[in-house]
Amino acid sequence: MKLETYLRQQDAKQLESIREVWSRIETALEEAGLSFVKENLLAEVHLPEEVWQRLLVASSDVEGENKITETLTCVFNDSTQCGPEISDTPKPKGRVIDRGRFIDWLKNKANFASPEAQRQYLADIRSNQSLFISHQERLQNVPLGKHLIWSTFQEGGGDPFEVYTSSEDARARLGLMKPAKPEDKELFLLVYVIPDDVTIRYPTVADAYAGKGWNCYFQCSNSGDDWGYTIGGHPEVVHEVIKGSCLIESEYPFLAIRVLR
Repeated sequence: MKLETYLRQQDAKQLESIREVWSRIETALEEAGLSFVKENLLAEVHLPEEVWQRLLVASSDVEGENKITETLTCVFNDSTQCGPEISDTPKPKGRVIDRGRFIDWLKNKANFASPEAQRQYLADIRSNQSLFISHQERLQNVPLGKHLIWSTFQEGGGDPFEVYTSSEDARARLGLMKPAKPEDKELFLLVYVIPDDVTIRYPTVADAYAGKGWNCYFQCSNSGDDWGYTIGGHPEVVHEVIKGSCLIESEYPFLAIRVLR
């Protein structure tokens, strides 16, 4: 539902109050240098009525740029994966994760006999070597995300990352923020199949702005789109967190995990 649609459903007395709150939200976002968030809120077509109501009610009791933007983040954080369900999307899916987060997974979640074994595993991935133990087995209980997963794919199926050439290319195609440090530019590409019992949804502004920071590269999907699209024109969806047991195996002619530098 677009904001303008939600506003049309309100009676005259409520509408005046809601427009006042929305005006303060617009002003706060502009003062914070977040005009792109305002534009995405106005363009969003998949946010449910109850989320609009929650957002406007929560913002009605606060004043000031920082308080209002903090309130928006809190509402978004409670409203992730609220877009409509998508019934059918091509397999397999792709997930991009930065170097630091991937290594943290290995340290905290994966089962390695020693730090040396972990370093060898990373070296094998970076050199595209065959692994004695499969990724599914090594990472079977490792969550491939924290709160939700952003997923991409080829519209005709196949390797989601077939045309990606570098980490800069991946960030541009997928609308990812640039790394704070050049040495952190390395990206890990994960390819997996979503289980049948996991719901796939359209991404919304709530998914985009629920965490820390404000991604200026997020692009809302249109009402007639089959799924979301990144600012680089690549398909994207969101779904609940799955584990490494869903990574692809040998039935595909491309790797389940690889590195882009």
